[in-house]
Amino acid sequence: MKTNHRGFTLIELLVVIAIIAILAAILFPVFAKAREKARQTSCLNNQRQIAVAILMYAQDHDETLPDHSNVWVELNVDRNILMCPTKGKKVANAYVYHRLASSMTLGEIESPEAQMLTADGQHSATTTPVSYDNVAYSAFDLDLRHSNRLLASYVDGHVEVTTGLPFGNVDMVYVEAGAIIQGSGATGGARNYNARKITITKGFFIYKHEITVKQYRAFCEATGATMPNKPFASWSGDNTTWYQNEDYAKYPIGGVSWNSANDYATWAGASLPTEAQWELAARGPKAYIYPWSSNTADSSLYVNVTNSGGTTKPVGSIPAGASPCGALDMAGNVYEFCSDWYQDTSGLVFPAETDPTGPATGAFKVVRSTWYSCATDSQQLAYRRTYLAPTTVNGAYGFRCVFIPPGR
Repeated sequence: MKTNHRGFTLIELLVVIAIIAILAAILFPVFAKAREKARQTSCLNNQRQIAVAILMYAQDHDETLPDHSNVWVELNVDRNILMCPTKGKKVANAYVYHRLASSMTLGEIESPEAQMLTADGQHSATTTPVSYDNVAYSAFDLDLRHSNRLLASYVDGHVEVTTGLPFGNVDMVYVEAGAIIQGSGATGGARNYNARKITITKGFFIYKHEITVKQYRAFCEATGATMPNKPFASWSGDNTTWYQNEDYAKYPIGGVSWNSANDYATWAGASLPTEAQWELAARGPKAYIYPWSSNTADSSLYVNVTNSGGTTKPVGSIPAGASPCGALDMAGNVYEFCSDWYQDTSGLVFPAETDPTGPATGAFKVVRSTWYSCATDSQQLAYRRTYLAPTTVNGAYGFRCVFIPPGR
């Protein structure tokens, strides 16, 4: 008896192919994520072991971390531990040692949980696992190779997946995306914006404090930049030694130019805030006149005002004067650079704007906040706006940075 064999029709074949394609589209990303998760786990274990080796070295050397110039020779760890599965076996050492940890004693590290020891490295050694290049001197040396994330170990021994936080030890607060009425129209002349609505579409981190003498000194030591001259005649030391006095470590850096501030931000993997970002962080979505509220000025909440001693104060001295996002010292201490070029706004009316960045060119950079000798009635953030040429230095001018994690 003859049996008839019925084949698939074209439509049936296309349906099967379509189903397979749909299943592949669903499952392949799942498999890829699972594979990357496994690689992250392996990489974190590697860095945990390296961190343990570094801390054991410190215990054997008067609690002093190894010097960056010979850290990989001193550790002499198993080569397999130095290989990141994402980089492959062709890379002899896929990690970098953090330059700011070099030769530090454990006792002088204020926040062990924040001081990075090792991280995924951009400049990975391909021939020898003890390459001098396997040191992170700036944010450019870090590699966000794990799904746009950075894996790192820290002095307290923990390891984590991060978004690539700025280089250096900084505290940051988060500012939600939102709108604010910029300016006031009340006073301020050429320095004031008539009230207008601005909208920030991306949330961002802003440094909780102004950059300190200690933080700027670390930048100079890592990059070869020069520390500024002594900002106040009353401070001890001369122009070449004053910053070695630990009494000034927590004071805001002053006497740096906009160019130098921008160099620091670039080195840190951050940026100077736009004027709009700065104002949203300082005044909040309710557009407070002062960082803490719109009530009558309370001189006790300013970092310092007229006759405050003629100098700045350590950052964070007045916690009660925090802005809505938690940023400190937004009124007083030092003026703060913004990234925008300055524009004289006398008689001008500006429309509502989204993510404004200021004019394309100019001769001066916008400066916000107030300074250590500013009178109480001049500290309203709604109109306190000034400017400075990018190359000019002044002891009353400093800065803080903002950071938007990759992928946002």
